[in-house]
Amino acid sequence: MIHSVSVVRITDNPIATLVSVTQDIPEEIEQTATTIWQGESERRGGDLFNGEIVSVTSINGSKISGRRAEYRWLLAQSRDPSVFQWSQVRPLAVTGLLLCREGIVIGLRSRSVYQFPGLWELAPSGSVDLSTYDQSGAINLQKQLMQELREEIGIEESSVTAVRPLAIASDAHSNVFDVCFKVETDLSWSEIQAISASKASDEYDSLSLLSLEDVPEFIAKNKASITPLTMALLQMTINERVMAALPSGTPQANAKKPCTAIIVQARMGSSRLPGKIVEEIGGRAVLSHVIQRLQAVKNADVVVIATTDQTSDDPIVQLAQKCGAVVFRGDEKDVLSRYLGAARMVDADVILRVTSDCPLIDPWVCEKVIKAREQQDADYAANNMPRLFPHGLDCEAFTRDVLEQAASEATEGYDREHVTPWMRRSPDLRRVNVIGPGWPANQQRWTLDYPEDLTFFRQLFANLPSDKIPTWQDALSRINEIPGLAVTNIRHRVGSAMANDPGTRTVIFRTVADEKIGTGHAMRCHALWMRLESLGWRCLLAADEKSCEFLGSTVPARVQIRLQGQDAQDHAAQIAASAGACDVLIIDDYAVTSEFATAARRFAARIVYFDDLADRALDADVIVNPTPGDWNARYASLNGKRKAHLLLGPDAALLRQQFMGRRAQQQQAVESKDKKSVSRVLIAFGGVDPLDGTGLALDVLKDMPGLSVDVVLGSQAPHIERVRSQIAACNGRARLLTDVADMAGLMASADLAIGAPGTSAWERSCIGLPSILVGIAENQRFNAQVIEQAGAGLLAGFLTTEARADVAKKLAAHLTNLHASPDLQRRMAQAAFDICDGRGTQRITVALLSAPTLRDGRKLDLRVVEARDEQMLMEMQRVPETRRYALNPAIPTAEEHHRWLMERLSAIADWFLIAEVDGQPAAFVRLDWIGEDNGRPEFLISIATERSYHRRGVGAALLKAVRQLAPGAHFYAKILPDNLASLALFIRADYQLAADGYFHSYPSQRKED
Repeated sequence: MIHSVSVVRITDNPIATLVSVTQDIPEEIEQTATTIWQGESERRGGDLFNGEIVSVTSINGSKISGRRAEYRWLLAQSRDPSVFQWSQVRPLAVTGLLLCREGIVIGLRSRSVYQFPGLWELAPSGSVDLSTYDQSGAINLQKQLMQELREEIGIEESSVTAVRPLAIASDAHSNVFDVCFKVETDLSWSEIQAISASKASDEYDSLSLLSLEDVPEFIAKNKASITPLTMALLQMTINERVMAALPSGTPQANAKKPCTAIIVQARMGSSRLPGKIVEEIGGRAVLSHVIQRLQAVKNADVVVIATTDQTSDDPIVQLAQKCGAVVFRGDEKDVLSRYLGAARMVDADVILRVTSDCPLIDPWVCEKVIKAREQQDADYAANNMPRLFPHGLDCEAFTRDVLEQAASEATEGYDREHVTPWMRRSPDLRRVNVIGPGWPANQQRWTLDYPEDLTFFRQLFANLPSDKIPTWQDALSRINEIPGLAVTNIRHRVGSAMANDPGTRTVIFRTVADEKIGTGHAMRCHALWMRLESLGWRCLLAADEKSCEFLGSTVPARVQIRLQGQDAQDHAAQIAASAGACDVLIIDDYAVTSEFATAARRFAARIVYFDDLADRALDADVIVNPTPGDWNARYASLNGKRKAHLLLGPDAALLRQQFMGRRAQQQQAVESKDKKSVSRVLIAFGGVDPLDGTGLALDVLKDMPGLSVDVVLGSQAPHIERVRSQIAACNGRARLLTDVADMAGLMASADLAIGAPGTSAWERSCIGLPSILVGIAENQRFNAQVIEQAGAGLLAGFLTTEARADVAKKLAAHLTNLHASPDLQRRMAQAAFDICDGRGTQRITVALLSAPTLRDGRKLDLRVVEARDEQMLMEMQRVPETRRYALNPAIPTAEEHHRWLMERLSAIADWFLIAEVDGQPAAFVRLDWIGEDNGRPEFLISIATERSYHRRGVGAALLKAVRQLAPGAHFYAKILPDNLASLALFIRADYQLAADGYFHSYPSQRKED
């Protein structure tokens, strides 16, 4: 979402100073400006004065730097927007919110003025000139405002009783920066009218009075005829009045216990399903389920239902109080102020926000979000940036201070209705995100908005236990066991906010899934899919009818391309007809021939293979094979004359983000863990387990009574009923978990895993889980060899070639050995961490990008930063010029640099890339995740270039590359005012300065955004 007006509240008196800036404007742009000036001068009969104005160059809090600029450049860029890239005139202006005895003075701008003719505007308002510039280099903004007050309204400074700083604002369309003050006078409205009639200029056709009580109605009636800045400042006055009317929430004199309040917004009104939260499911009202679940959150103190002051919401009050919740009543539309009122009423220090239409909200997830905010000392925490949990488990934790700030500063209606958007995007807040399980769990819709949702919940709750609170995993497993339930509300599932942006990139996954091979191919495709989609890529799946039917509701119909027939060339034609051109085609199906890939080059710019076998002809630009080994020669012969970029070994394993999210915590746990024997074993052979390795492992474990066992299978696994019988015979020591979504969490709770050396071997390695390996496919042999040689696993055998009894015997021996040797278990865990770091999807994503070209024609190749780059990065960081323009100019010590780099490499949402020319490092670029703006990720971007590559176009190429990487992202850049090279770089790339002091780059967006 592009925010046309950026408003930052200030309390300190703003300081504006002039700096000297040299501009290098091409001759053709000069000529354009001259032509525009001459044409306008002729139109006005020569009555045009090219005076000097102040143009903003940088903002840091309430400190503003500006430069001298000629008016002719402002005129030129208004007539030809392309001129702005070079002229960069951002006029500095002052605006007064004038308060007289009866209310606010507002003016209707003359239709002859240059900007916003015929619109309502706070008066006075005008551009800053150099008349108040003093010898120290400072501009007296209050004096400038008093001049405007005298000229436009006729009021003298002697009639002003108070001037207070209010805000700094910027308008992305006009590029005007306003310093806003609250101006108070003892004059009455009638006195102002009389003074204005005799002394004011013709800036305004008329003046009007707004009583403070009438401001909301005035805005509602005149939205289309109010300047954007005036709209924002008037909303700030509304905010002040609303906040003043809310409970004070003043802490008592004695120190109080910190309070964490869960606040639930609730109302009877709903355009799609009125009264939905009092509908009954499972014998109880929806709101009753929500309250019961939230009362089970262990690290929260109180549950508050924040409903409206409308009589129609009286039933909510009665139901909430009956369930033991506290009730607060507030404004129906301004939900943000309602939350603040509720928080003040219970004197909350931390708030967890939950909506009332989510009857499966999980106490454990809520606890995790609250804990994440506390542990990271963050202002805001959530579990849906991006959404990797089922839709309906969303919750957000934030501090009371941040809630107060949002209620004061948020001026957009969307922000006030949805409570937290301002908190999610404000760049100077510290945010943290709790990673969810990802696909396919995040395809579930567990929120109540439509009649189909109500049907879904009623059927589900009829099949859930009523004597306890089922976890979200319990609900997911049950859903998959009930035929047809998952598709009940499928048409209302939420898609990507960015998928249809005009500047997005398209990737098509050609894959396969069925009862025999399971969902392994689809799972690794979706590991990358989730990563790309969160960056703004449009993702589609192409598969035959059988595969699409097998995947069912886990892949929405809107992203499916169902292939008919068997002909490879015809399949390529079907994809082209359905999707058109695509940036990347990914093939993850061993049966797909090179004939298909060659035919697909008509519509696919880049072709990628996910492969494990290296046994067939390919036509690839990129080949990904996570199996260890020396594959270079083999793929060189299989890929014909085309040279492919190879990503090989466990570093290229396609793991879901949940595994990297658990890695750092598990590393700490292994390092600090006391010696203990194996007590909890995980058995996991994939969703299908065609050779029933699960049953073999259970037969061995039944004779080891000291072990607890978790068994994971897909609900449609062919041997599942036999496994159920085996578990029943274990006398409560074993439990069956079907369709597990949070495998990383389950692995983290285990001491040992028994499973196949397939893709799951890299998952176990990522979080340091020792394994006993039982092979169930021949292409797993090399994996098993590497894991065993690394000391991370023990091989019991292969069911493909060895007798079950022999494999069982070796398995039992390994279990006995590990149970008796805690030291061995710990060494295996540490060895596992070294095999796979979980960053494979990042490495592959970067390999999908087209290499940008430098000015001299050479290519700039990108790759992710690795631990081995530590010394090289240290040397780049210590270059004096790099430190001079860094936000933190201090030179880091080696220890500080090491710690910083390790944190960067473990940051899931960040991107840290090295740019190379001819194999030599030329620069690095960092994208540090800082939040989300209406579903779009926000990154703070920083670039450092090797001295020998200055002025070769490296920076410009990197900016193009990161936009290619994240087409849907909102980028922020913080640039020091004397860093002229960076200012020029980012300005040429169309980054725009805003009132928050950052340069912003927005993605290409749909008109409705």
